[in-house]
Amino acid sequence: MTEHDPGGPPSAPPPDTTAAERNRRANSDFLSRISHELRTPLNGVLGFAQLLQQRADELPDWTAEPLRQMRQAGDHLLTLIDDLLDLASIESGALRLQMQPLALDAVATEALQLVAPQALAAGVVLRPWAPCGAWVEADPTRLRQVLLNLLGNAIRYNRPGGDVQLRCSIPAGGATLEVQVIDSGPGIDAARRAALFQPLVRLGTEIQPAGSGLGLTIARHLAEAMGGALDIAPPAGTAGTDVRVRLRQVAPRQAAAAPALSAAAAGADRACDVLYIEDHPVNAMLVREALAMQQPCHRLRIAETGEEGLVMVGQAPPDVVLLDLNLPGADGYAVLARLRADPTTARLPCIAVSADAMPEELARARAAGFDDYWTKPLAMVGLAERIAAVAAGTAAGFPRG
Repeated sequence: MTEHDPGGPPSAPPPDTTAAERNRRANSDFLSRISHELRTPLNGVLGFAQLLQQRADELPDWTAEPLRQMRQAGDHLLTLIDDLLDLASIESGALRLQMQPLALDAVATEALQLVAPQALAAGVVLRPWAPCGAWVEADPTRLRQVLLNLLGNAIRYNRPGGDVQLRCSIPAGGATLEVQVIDSGPGIDAARRAALFQPLVRLGTEIQPAGSGLGLTIARHLAEAMGGALDIAPPAGTAGTDVRVRLRQVAPRQAAAAPALSAAAAGADRACDVLYIEDHPVNAMLVREALAMQQPCHRLRIAETGEEGLVMVGQAPPDVVLLDLNLPGADGYAVLARLRADPTTARLPCIAVSADAMPEELARARAAGFDDYWTKPLAMVGLAERIAAVAAGTAAGFPRG
């Protein structure tokens, strides 16, 4: 034994955290590209389907059902794309969470409001949320995603006239709480319950057309990533399903005062000058048609490159800039940096428009100074009103510094 050999078994080499981070970033970049390539063509498909549905009274009667089928198929494909990207992010370690204290009452109430139209169409009763005053530590976007998935399933696989209840159970002195989604549907027998969390397994197709088969798997992964859990409780009777999400409790935080509604709110529906910097002609055409239909008084100018857009801003500053991020030459971030560096345009409302739906890109846009981030496929209904609200300073968006 030499003086340089301490003896004993050799120690394991330290983990290569640098290599792991490089791998995570490579996976994240790959998913961003996939998101962009898959969602871009859907922008045209879903966007024009929405616009045609808005003008249904001008079309032959026979087009109503094909348009409905087109819209439904596009929505299903978009859900599948989002679910596949989420699952890939989770499995590759590219998922990043923004954990923070959240008032559970606010999150639950919002989720119930969002699924209310689905419940109404299905003839299912949504029971009101009983305020509990609890706060949890979670990522706001991902917690909402989990609740929406569970509520959507509870409605989809229910029965006409059935009901769905979202409620909270808080054990005395416990560090965690449970959020339950309880429905009065036919339930799931024990033999099939174990298969529910396997990707692409779709149960209940005998009741309703199933979803992607990924939502419940993703919901469980997200709950675990937030330090909680998601399980299905044994049925209390012969029917119904009781899904429980366990979350970490935190001490209540002082609620921020709601901002006073500014006088600009009165002009939220006013006509405004809009500059859309977009190199894809179909996307530009879609926004042009939507604004012409919804608010003909809006003035829309199109620039195909960032450099052209900057020239247009210099010639006549618009009220709002819609800025595609993936531009030839100067990309959206470079254009924004130029606008923010000029005192005359530093406060010009700028909305990032992108087919990249990954959370990392949204966080980057927020840090860069965009007022909001709109993901393609864009929601065409109410587009003119949302643009006017940004121009008036009444849209939520990102907080400005």
